[in-house]
Amino acid sequence: MLRTIHGNEVNVYSASLVPGIDRGRLRLFTKAGLYRAEIDTNTVFPDDEFTKDGWLLGAGARWQLSELGSISLQASVLEDNMQQIGIAVGWHP
Repeated sequence: MLRTIHGNEVNVYSASLVPGIDRGRLRLFTKAGLYRAEIDTNTVFPDDEFTKDGWLLGAGARWQLSELGSISLQASVLEDNMQQIGIAVGWHP
């Protein structure tokens, strides 16, 4: 997965740690991976551009609302103490 955030490029590679656990319409999952961020701070200091690599751990849940849609929530922690929380709505036509 490749994400661009305000001109900064972040590459995230992740995979499931264990198979997901299904509980009715709820699916619980975990993930682990690596990330690489190429940061350009747009400042005049000597270290205004740098690269950061590290590990990524996360967990989440997906709730199947119906045959056509789902909602998922996941949280990740990156090695440099950055946290991410994501909410997604899926539509399955």
